[in-house]
Amino acid sequence: MLASLAEAQDARSTSYDRYLKPGELIEIAPGRRLNLRCEGSGSPTVILEAGHAFPSLSWRDVQPALARITCTCAYDRAGLGFSDPGPMPRSADAIVDDLAALLVKAHLPGPYILVGSSLGGQTVRLFAFRYPARVAGLVLVDPYVEGQFSAFAAIDPSIGEEVEQGLREEATCVDALRKGALTPAQAEKQGCIAGSNPRFSPTLNEMLQRQRMRPAWFEAARSESLMLDTDNEQQIARAKRHLGDMPLIVLSAARNFDDPIYAKHRSALRAEQMRLHGGLAALSRSGEVRLIEADHVIQSDSPNEVIKAVRDMIARSRPGK
Repeated sequence: MLASLAEAQDARSTSYDRYLKPGELIEIAPGRRLNLRCEGSGSPTVILEAGHAFPSLSWRDVQPALARITCTCAYDRAGLGFSDPGPMPRSADAIVDDLAALLVKAHLPGPYILVGSSLGGQTVRLFAFRYPARVAGLVLVDPYVEGQFSAFAAIDPSIGEEVEQGLREEATCVDALRKGALTPAQAEKQGCIAGSNPRFSPTLNEMLQRQRMRPAWFEAARSESLMLDTDNEQQIARAKRHLGDMPLIVLSAARNFDDPIYAKHRSALRAEQMRLHGGLAALSRSGEVRLIEADHVIQSDSPNEVIKAVRDMIARSRPGK
């Protein structure tokens, strides 16, 4: 039994090694390319948008299953993964501009099913507000909602302190890298970059460390953080519109506040999360919220729940089939 499990884990690790190389580098502007990985065939095309500072590797346990059903594409945002850096700041507007250009340059026909995780939920919502005719449906995977940190901090002040501390630490990391005073070992120890993933091969972990130590990655991640509750909120508010009957599923992570530090305010925090996610579902007459027993990055913790939601969305977009 243990031997079989080890073999299965080794096979999965090997399959992840396809991320050692870019999919296809698509030039979206003179001298600027984004890494796009498309698998499968058919319509509608599913577009996977990762969370804050995550590359397309974020969808490693979801994309292969969806690719057996239809054309499914994930990409690295500017500055992340194999993609070239883009103009600053990396706001929702800038990211949507890049995504719209990528879809045209890659000759990917719409309408699309857009799947956005965390910060990626801002991107796909703004895209849908701007181009509703090009969107067949939305799946928001524990999405970030504008103002959520302030809303949670009003219930539990420690959350506001955590957010501010995180931003300060991020600024320190960027400053140290700019000065050439940050080694990979220091970066991992200080939490500037993620450590090795035991599910990945040593070669893949080494490659990811090199990518994450690039100044472009640090700058993109920092800019994405600063945009969350500032420019993005204004950009999305300006473009916001009701989406009519567009299918919309919000996957809400039930374990976000499982840590004992939230015990005193857990019930209120979870109620606020459901209120915020319910507000996103209300953007469509067909919107719904599904509470998932998972941590924030649902596509890693419970990938089958994301696969199921997207499969349901695909079925809705194929009437009569």
